[in-house]
Formats: sequence, C-alpha cells, structure tokens
Amino acid sequence: MAEQWPNGIQTLLNDNYSETSQPSYIKTEVDTGPVKTRLRYTKPLEELSCEIIVSNAVQYPIFKNFYNLTLSQGTKTFNFNNPITGVITEYQFMEPPTYQALGPLYQKVSMKWRAL
Repeated sequence: MAEQWPNGIQTLLNDNYSETSQPSYIKTEVDTGPVKTRLRYTKPLEELSCEIIVSNAVQYPIFKNFYNLTLSQGTKTFNFNNPITGVITEYQFMEPPTYQALGPLYQKVSMKWRAL
C-alpha cells in the first residue's frame, strides 16, 4: 500500500518540472523479415523530475524522515497529486534525492520519480 506524501511539505516547483515517457515495448531482431515489436507493459512508463524548497528547521527533517524511514530509503511507493492532471498517482523514487543549500534557512530538493 502506498504511503501518503507528508503534510506541510511545499508543492512542486513549476520551473524545473518535467515528465518523460519511456518506451513500454521491446523490439527483437529476427533472422528474416521485419523487427518484431511487442508491449512489455500495458501502461506507458512515465518518469518525472521535480523540485521542492524546504525550510531547514521544520520541513527538511520531515522530508528526510519520510524518505529514509517511511519509504525505506525510497523503496516503497507514495501517493501524490499529479501536478498536471490533479489525479492522485502512485510514485516511487528512481534514485535518492539531492539537496542544495539556498542560504542558511532553506534547501532545494531535486527528485526523480516513476509513476506506477
């Protein structure tokens, strides 16, 4: 069962948000004739890159706890409203988030997720 995104964490920044569709098919070379193509998955694979800004004092520890403990370092899934459609979607981290200091009070958190 997917975990809930923590309350009190800022929504995604629009500036660096992007979605990418990945191929959901496989192509196989054959001895003669055209390449064989078949679906590997019934739903297209969608990956997204996104960022949030968190305060060092309150939100940063909440996010770190969510990622490390609640999601077992990103191995579990979570629900989040898709920023474009507004539909609650189940996601999983593709890699650990990266953190960039924005002065003494804030961190920018960059993430890559896969829609499930």
